[in-house]
Parts: sequence; structure tokens; C-alpha cells
Amino acid sequence: MNSEDRLGYISKEKLYDLLTMGMPVGFFIVDRDLTIIDFNEAAEKITGWPREEAIGKKCSEVLKSNLCSGACPLKSEGEKGKHHIGLEATIKTRFGTELPVFLSSSALLDDRGGMIAGIELFRDASDRKKLETQRKNFISLFAHDLKIPVVLTGGLVTRLLQEKAGRLTDKQRKYLLAIQRENQKLDRYIHDFLEILRVETGYLQMSRVACCMEDILAGVAESFQVRANEKNIAIVLDFPNKLPLIDVDKYQIERVFNNLVDNAIKYSPSGSTILVKAWEEGDSIMIEIRDQGPGIPAEDLPHIFEYFFRSSVSGKETAGIGLGLASVRGIVEAHGGRIWAKSKVGRGTSFFIQLPR
Repeated sequence: MNSEDRLGYISKEKLYDLLTMGMPVGFFIVDRDLTIIDFNEAAEKITGWPREEAIGKKCSEVLKSNLCSGACPLKSEGEKGKHHIGLEATIKTRFGTELPVFLSSSALLDDRGGMIAGIELFRDASDRKKLETQRKNFISLFAHDLKIPVVLTGGLVTRLLQEKAGRLTDKQRKYLLAIQRENQKLDRYIHDFLEILRVETGYLQMSRVACCMEDILAGVAESFQVRANEKNIAIVLDFPNKLPLIDVDKYQIERVFNNLVDNAIKYSPSGSTILVKAWEEGDSIMIEIRDQGPGIPAEDLPHIFEYFFRSSVSGKETAGIGLGLASVRGIVEAHGGRIWAKSKVGRGTSFFIQLPR
């Protein structure tokens, strides 16, 4: 007996009850007018609405979600045939308590694209949100506790180098300068590590404004011109006449390009060229930063955006602790974009960034 034959022994009604009423997540069905026609037990517990009272009401009356007024997922699905999974929303229970939820929805459409019915699944996200808040608080405390000793040590070393505590011998000055360099290096490592934590926990502060990508890239290229000249490296800009403005956090995006151009100069040979290119592609702005350096081995390429990974280039390990590209990836993804690389050993590397407009 196959699986279909076995299911034949179960009525559709019992199968429906098994799949919906026994779900550990809230579930309801609405008709084309967004009136609730079914409501499961988990939905009762989450919202505080008894099933018999919820049925017949508009879903906006029961959920009172922050999405109901202008960003109803079922309305957008009915118009565009899209599905939504894992949306973050806030609802109000029957007793007026605000509750964070994760919501997924799907619409059944007719031949003309009109909605016949829709379903929504939602679950209480209170514990998840509480954990996120605790993680954010931990990062703030962690940042404070890590940076204070570094700042204090750096200040004391600077005072000693200024001979505030007496004259220094040449050997003492040499040792103090070495301590200062290592202290500054540690400060950069802490900064990069905290940025990774902020990105991963969603705590990275983003202040998006409409920006001209050509101006941002040109500014980054200009800031590296002195270093490039020291190695006789040409930085070539390739932009169309005009790109549309794009909403980004200017400071964070500049950090991305600074990191990529810095790496390109670091690994490019004297007399080579670095290409910084941008163009429009569909609903995105594409950016390419291409060097003529030693390239990245094929076995390393899938891992270059991982935390603490350090590639081997020209037989020498890269400096640092492997947080730069991981941080770059986090910033790009926080903008809703993506980043990837193509490389061949001995022929250079190209980094591509796609940012939605």
C-alpha cells in the first residue's frame, strides 16, 4: 500500500484538523475581504481571542498589527503573487498588550490574479526579542570593558613618550614605541571584532541617506592616491555619466570600499592598475574593485568572508586576524546587498558588490 492509499483512510477534514488545529503556531484563514474564516488554538492563546469571536472579524481587528495599515502582506500577495516568510511584526492582544511576532503568509489567487483566500502563520517572538536585547546590552558592556584598558594604557604610554615622567634613554623610547604600536594594533582588532558582533546581532547603527555612488568611490580612490603613487599603482575609475542616487549609510559603505581598495593596493605589484567600476543593473547598483595582484587560491576563495580566516597569498599569510572581509560582508548584507569575489592565482582578484536601489 503506497502513501496515497494510506492517506485515503483519513478524511480530508481530519487531515485538515491535524495540520492546522494541532499546530504549535498561530494559524488563520481569511477570505478575499480579509475576514477570518478559521482560527486555530495556538492563535487563540497568542492573541487572547476565542475562535468563535475571531471568526467573522477582519484580521486587522483581531491582530491590530503594525503592518495592517499600509504593508499588509496578504494584500501585496493578492496584487503581486508574492509570499512572505518570517516577517517581523507587532500585534496587539485582545487585552491591549503589544506582542512581537514572526509572521508568514500566502495567498490563493484566481486566474486573474485576484485573491480567493489567504493564510497566515505567526508565533510569539517575545523570548527571541528578549534574548536580542540581552545580547545588545552584553555588547555595550563588552565594548566598554575591552576598550577602557586599551585607552588608558595608550594614554600612559603617550605621556611617557612625552617625557612627563622624566627623560628617556634611547632603549626606553624604542620599547615604548613598540608598546604603542602594539596597543594601537590591539585597538583596531577590538574595533573590528565589535563591529562583527554589532552586525551579527543587528546592533549596527545605520543612518541611510540618498548618496551619489560615483562621489563616494571617487572620494575613496582619492584618499588612497598617495599610497598608490608610492607603489606606482594607477587607480582607474570607470563610471557611466550618471548613476541614480542610492540610500546607504555613507560612513559604513565607505568603510567597505576603504577595506577593499586598501587590500588591492597592499597586494598589487608596482606598476599595476586597480579598477574601480560602478554601473546600474536592473534594480541594483553594481560595484567592482579589481586588482592585478597575486590572486586568491581556489581552495581559499569560498572562505575569505569567514571570521578569522586568513588566506595565503604568494606564500605569505596576510596581516591581521581575519576580520576585515567578514566585517565588509556584514555591512553589505545589512544594506540588503551581497558581495562575492572572483580570482585566479597570478591574474588578480575582482570583488563585486550588489546594492539594491
